[in-house]
Amino acid sequence: MSCSADWTVKLWNCEDQEYIYDFHSTDLSEVVNDIVWSPSSGTVFASVTGDGRVEVWDLEYSVIDPKLYYRPSKAETVLGVTPLTTARFSNNAPVLATGDAKGKVEIFRLDGMERSEGVDAAKQRRRLLACMEQDEQTV
Repeated sequence: MSCSADWTVKLWNCEDQEYIYDFHSTDLSEVVNDIVWSPSSGTVFASVTGDGRVEVWDLEYSVIDPKLYYRPSKAETVLGVTPLTTARFSNNAPVLATGDAKGKVEIFRLDGMERSEGVDAAKQRRRLLACMEQDEQTV
């Protein structure tokens, strides 16, 4: 995966020069500063942006829209939002931590995205590949 100043997150296959998916919220016009894969699900990742939003994507749910998201309120936006620069999932709870350019850390509980127990790395890889193959079949 890569994130970019062009407002996108891209999923790549290391064997190809073209990306497989291009994730972009329709109203996003800010840099995507960080992305991180979930340690408990091979189809879930999170991204943080320059306008202070947090998006959690699940490829089994949708490749068009994030499953969960947080956007600063209009009042926060008027006061000026500090860009989010980093995101990390907890290894043992449905929690995402984010940090901004001023050192502020926020913790988000991800309701509906509890950890899948007993799912090994090979099974997670198969889940991700199945999501990628579904898209190729619908194109």
